[in-house]
Amino acid sequence: GDYFHEIAKFRAFRLLVLEIAKLYDASFDANNIVIVGNSSLWSKSLYDPNVNMLRNTTEAMSAVLGGVDAINIEAHNASYEKPTRQSQRVALNISHLMREEAYLGKVADPASGSYYIDTLTEKLLDAALLLFQTIESEDGFLASFKSGGIQSLIQKTRDQKEKLIAQRRSVYVGTNRYPNQQEVINPEGVQVNHDTVAEVELLLPQRATLQFENLRLKTEKYVHDGGTRPKVFNTLFGNLAMRKARSTFAMDFFGTAGFASEEQFFNSVEEAIQGAIQTDADIVVMCSSDPEYQEHVAAFAKAFKASEAKGKKLILAGFPGEFEAAYTEAGVDGFVHVKTNAIQALSQFQADLEIA
Repeated sequence: GDYFHEIAKFRAFRLLVLEIAKLYDASFDANNIVIVGNSSLWSKSLYDPNVNMLRNTTEAMSAVLGGVDAINIEAHNASYEKPTRQSQRVALNISHLMREEAYLGKVADPASGSYYIDTLTEKLLDAALLLFQTIESEDGFLASFKSGGIQSLIQKTRDQKEKLIAQRRSVYVGTNRYPNQQEVINPEGVQVNHDTVAEVELLLPQRATLQFENLRLKTEKYVHDGGTRPKVFNTLFGNLAMRKARSTFAMDFFGTAGFASEEQFFNSVEEAIQGAIQTDADIVVMCSSDPEYQEHVAAFAKAFKASEAKGKKLILAGFPGEFEAAYTEAGVDGFVHVKTNAIQALSQFQADLEIA
C-alpha cells in the first residue's frame, strides 16, 4: 500500500475508536486501546519473492510510525509455501532492527506535526466515521454482512485496485513490471488457498499479483508438460529512441506471462519485414515511432500476412489512436501500450496459442 496512507490509517483508527465511544456515551482510557498490526498478504508476490522482504519492512515501519502497540510480521514466503527457518528469522529481525537500530520505539508519535500525515489522518477519520454511521443506519454491520453489503464495498475497492494492476499502472516489481525471465517456478510446488464453504458470501484474502501469477504459472505448466515456451520477436526499425523504448516495453509486457522475447534492429523496413517473416517466433512486434508507423505499417502488415508467416501474430507496440482501424484492416492483430489491460490481452494470447 501507500506508505504515508498506511501510517495515517493506523492513527485514524485509534481516533475513530474514541469518536465511536463518544457517540455511545462510553468512556475509557485511550491508553487502554491496544492495536496490533499484521503484515499484508495482499502486497506479497510469488515471483521475485525477495522483494517481499522490503515490503514487509515498509509495512512494519508504517505500522510503528502509525502508533500500533505490537506487530506480527509474516515470513516473506508464507503466502505460497511453508516458511523456512531462514525466512522466519528475517521476518523476526525486522522488528529487532526497528527497535534496536532505528530506535523507533523511543518516540511516542514520530509522525506528529507532519501537515501531510495529519491532514490525511483527518480525512481518513471523517470518511471512516461517515461509513460507520451509514452502516449503522442500515441495521448494523452484521445485517450488512449477511446481505453482502460489506463484501460489495470491499469488492469494489479490490476491483479498482486490480484494474490498475492489470494495466500495470500499479507496479509490482518482478510480477507485472520488470519480470525476471530466468526465474522458473514449478506450478505443482505452489501452495494455493482452497475454497471455503460458508453460509454467507465471503471474500478470501489474496495476493494483489495473483492474476499475473496465474498467467505465468499457466505458461510454466504448458512448458513443464512438454510444450514450447512462446516466443516473441521484436522487429526494431526507424527512430533509435522510440524503437528501443517500445521494444523494452514489449519485452517487459510479454515477460509477465512467461513469454520469451528477443529483439533485432533492421536498417530498413524491407529488412524488418523479411526478418519478421523468417523468424520462428509465435508473435512479431513492430517497434518504431508513430510517424514511421503511419508511413510503413500498412505495407509491413500486408507483406507479412501475404507471406508464409501464417499463424504468427503481428502486434504493434504503441497506442494507435485514430489509426487503429486502418492498422487493423491492413493486418495488425493487436496493440500493446500503457493503456492495455495486460491480463485480458495476455490471456487472449495464451488462448490463441492453445495454452490452457
